[in-house]
Order: sequence, then C-alpha cells, then structure tokens
Amino acid sequence: MFITYSFGMVWFFAIAANAFSQFNHELMADWTELIAFILAIILFCGLIYFTMSQPGLFMQVRVGVSNQIKSNEPEDERGNTQMLELTQLFREEKLFSNPEINREMLAEKLSMDVQQLSKEVNRYFKMNLPELINHYRIDEAKLLLENSALQIKEIYYQTGFQSRSAFNTAFKKQTQKTPSEYRKDL
Repeated sequence: MFITYSFGMVWFFAIAANAFSQFNHELMADWTELIAFILAIILFCGLIYFTMSQPGLFMQVRVGVSNQIKSNEPEDERGNTQMLELTQLFREEKLFSNPEINREMLAEKLSMDVQQLSKEVNRYFKMNLPELINHYRIDEAKLLLENSALQIKEIYYQTGFQSRSAFNTAFKKQTQKTPSEYRKDL
C-alpha cells in the first residue's frame, strides 16, 4: 500500500510540474519537479531498504516452514518404506528406463505428494530425484556395456536417455569415463 501511495505522490507532483510549466509558472514548475525528484529518491531508497531487510521477499521462500523441526518417527519410517518401495520399483520394474518418467508419475505410484517425494529422496539417498534416476540408468548402462554387444545408441535408448549427449554427460559424471572408454577398459 505504501508503495502505491508513494508512486502516486511522485506521479502527482510530476503531472503538477508539467501543468505549471504549461501555464508559464516556471518557479512553481521547478519546485514541484524538485519535490517529485526528492520523493522518487526517497521511494527508491525505501524500496532498497525494504528489500534488503526482507531477503526472501522476491525469492518465493516460505519463511517459517523450514525453521520448524519435526521429529515424527512414524513419518520417517513411512518415508523409509516408500524409498525402499521406490528402490524396488527401479530394480524390478526398471521405471528409470521410461524416458518420460517424472516426479508426478513416481509420486502417484508411491501414493505420496510430489514435494514429499523430493524431500524423502534427498534425505534417504542424499541426491535429488533426477540424479537418482540417472544413477540407476547409468548402472543399467554399465551392465549392458559389460554383458551385451549392443551399440551405445541402443543402450542409451534402453536405459531411458533421449540423447547421446545427455547419456555421455551423465555416464562420465558417474564413472569419469565415456561409455566407449568404459567398454574398451573391460
């Protein structure tokens, strides 16, 4: 509200200065321009002070939510059970090989909220969900490189990657080798 009124006052004095100069009241025009300029500087400084005193204002941070410490063992056990279920889905059903896999699909399969899924994955696996998916994809790719004669293109499609560059980047991040180097070193 303060910002709206402040902008309104600056606008009013700027219009008044323009009106005074139209009617040849130069002294009044100069003074109203000066007042508008001073108000604009005060508004600008006030905005800077306001944003500096509230750093989360423009970052969409929910203050207070992260400061609450919860110690619900049943909830933690439930999260652990769901993360074990996620591991089972990845190992047995190879959900990671679906290139369209996303947080929403996994959360629905595990009957949990998307944000809760992300939080539990971070807590349980110490990595975020895309990193976890790529980890399983690369483990599967390593097995295929070791135990099959499939071409690398076939392997990255089978493991859920949609491009060779994404596959090579993720593979090298996890193994410090390209898929070709990995296969050569076997």
